[in-house]
Amino acid sequence: MWNKRRRHFESYPEIVIVHVSGYGRPESGGDPKKCKRGCYDIISQAYSGWCKLASTPEHEVYRLPLYAGNYVTALFGAMEMLVAYIHAQKTGEGQVVDVAQFEAIARIIEMYYTQCIITLEY
Repeated sequence: MWNKRRRHFESYPEIVIVHVSGYGRPESGGDPKKCKRGCYDIISQAYSGWCKLASTPEHEVYRLPLYAGNYVTALFGAMEMLVAYIHAQKTGEGQVVDVAQFEAIARIIEMYYTQCIITLEY
């Protein structure tokens, strides 16, 4: 796979490549064991901690509706692609962007992690 990317960069040095996966890619620092796993919206919500933070006494573990994890991941991927594109336009250097679904969700709820740890309230 890397050889194909290298050839793309040799032919088009300003190319931007975006990878979207559940747990990231080993080349970008992801755990190789987890990177091979399949991931869907509900799995990424649970793995990121979103289900627990959205839970209530009536619903011990709550799944957010409307495939929110997929939308958040798509939004992060689009933003990162645009930043890489602007960089490529200014410098002529392309980039490889890696978007992990669980990480995109975790990033938007990170302030709640701190609140839960400090107050011990979920």
